[in-house]
Amino acid sequence: MKEWLSQLSPREKMMIGIAGLLTLLVVGYQFVVNPILGARGAALQSYERQLSDNRVVLEGLTRLEETGTRNDAASVSSESLELLLSRTANEKGLEIVRLQPTEGDGVLVWFEKAEPRIVTRWMTELETSAGLKITAFDLRHRSDQAALRGSVTFKRDVS
Repeated sequence: MKEWLSQLSPREKMMIGIAGLLTLLVVGYQFVVNPILGARGAALQSYERQLSDNRVVLEGLTRLEETGTRNDAASVSSESLELLLSRTANEKGLEIVRLQPTEGDGVLVWFEKAEPRIVTRWMTELETSAGLKITAFDLRHRSDQAALRGSVTFKRDVS
């Protein structure tokens, strides 16, 4: 290789040097500069998407708080908590597997197979219109279906 290089004229050596430099510039741009600029753009897009999601969540929280303040005197019915939960779940098409009383006049509701949107809507309606408070929940996706399994603990909101 050295022998071949020594046989080249100064003009050819300069051309090979320029070609090597251009190759380094192209490789450097392609594998260093371009990924850095792309990562910055992707980070900006992710940040803007997160800001948008944050605005949506904050607007929803504001509306939920307004709904909660309007329904402070929620229709607290005289029916038992178990009956209220069973009745409203049946109206929504939810299948309750078990109702279990908990400490402090709460009820633990177990689901084996429930659609996520229906469960979420049901829990929100119970909190805003029936005067109930969710004290705990453990809902997990089923591996065999697009459904949830788990439990939700309700209590009458006495505040």
